[in-house]
Amino acid sequence: MANEWVNYVKQYQLNNNLTYRQALLQAGESYRNINNSKNNDSKDKPKRVPPKIEEEDLPVKKTPKVREKKKMKKVLHFVDNELSDNEE
Repeated sequence: MANEWVNYVKQYQLNNNLTYRQALLQAGESYRNINNSKNNDSKDKPKRVPPKIEEEDLPVKKTPKVREKKKMKKVLHFVDNELSDNEE
């Protein structure tokens, strides 16, 4: 089963005595006009409004990952060594 566009192009080709390639090139404008009229009908429906999110509903920030914890330990160790060297 072909999609709606392919069926439309084949019908356009038959109605206008064109090759399939020519029908592909020319059928776009009339197909868009048909689809725009279909879409205009659906625009009358009310749009969905996203729910309000309260601050309590937001996820809690997670603790640093293991890799970040290791980096922090290295930095703290380095800073601690620097401070102890300066005291001497």
